[in-house]
Amino acid sequence: MSDNNKPYNNRINKITTGYIGYVFSSALGLFEEPKEYGPMRLLFAAEKAIELFEELGLCNEPLKQLLVTINENKEFLLLDYKSLEKFIEKESIRLSRRVKEI
Repeated sequence: MSDNNKPYNNRINKITTGYIGYVFSSALGLFEEPKEYGPMRLLFAAEKAIELFEELGLCNEPLKQLLVTINENKEFLLLDYKSLEKFIEKESIRLSRRVKEI
């Protein structure tokens, strides 16, 4: 690999390693936190993954729309556990259908 790619590769390494670090620190927090925090932690991990894909130029339109939807509803979802569950269920089904279309 040429040295011309080094800045890009360093950027990718930093972004991906930072994301995995976030996931691991979130997992660690689950040992001490109430179980209700788990779905929120995973929602935040998905949000960060989409942001990572977007930064790397790998994000498709459905994921961009999901990121907008998460950001528009995040505060409400954090306050209402049942709505969070319904939101995750609905988006999970929608994403599963999208994968089948690809």
